[in-house]
Amino acid sequence: MKNKQEGIALFTTLILALLSLIIIFAIMYITTVGIRLSGAVVRYTTALEAAKGGAEDILHDIKAVLVGSPLIGAWKPGSTSKLDSEFSTSPPTTPEDVINNYDWHKEYGDYDVYGFIVSTHKKVLGVGKLRYFYDFEIVAINTTSKEKAWLSVFYQLDKS
Repeated sequence: MKNKQEGIALFTTLILALLSLIIIFAIMYITTVGIRLSGAVVRYTTALEAAKGGAEDILHDIKAVLVGSPLIGAWKPGSTSKLDSEFSTSPPTTPEDVINNYDWHKEYGDYDVYGFIVSTHKKVLGVGKLRYFYDFEIVAINTTSKEKAWLSVFYQLDKS
């Protein structure tokens, strides 16, 4: 009878050890996935902040073009002329379309930010008063890890 009890004790110990290993591996897997996800969120958030910075700098440059001040970003030749006229084109369908056909570009550390003018419209409000509408696509891409953020931005500016 004693041998049967020792056999059952050994069997129970092995089952408990196996269950403990399964729980340990599950916890390790969940922790690893969590670490990867949090890293991806941090990288995307950084790309998004670079894109938002680009949106602010494009707005600054639009205002600068309208009043003749110095520009912050690098504009392709002829692109700034679209800012004070009626212009419209098909919107890009991928971030690569924005990158390959950009109108505006600026580097922010490890991030390249590209702006693409989709449309500009001008409305006369009265004598010497104009309202401009700008539709931009902005893409920020990390030059080393290729994380991207893509924003669609619509600006309304009044000029007197």
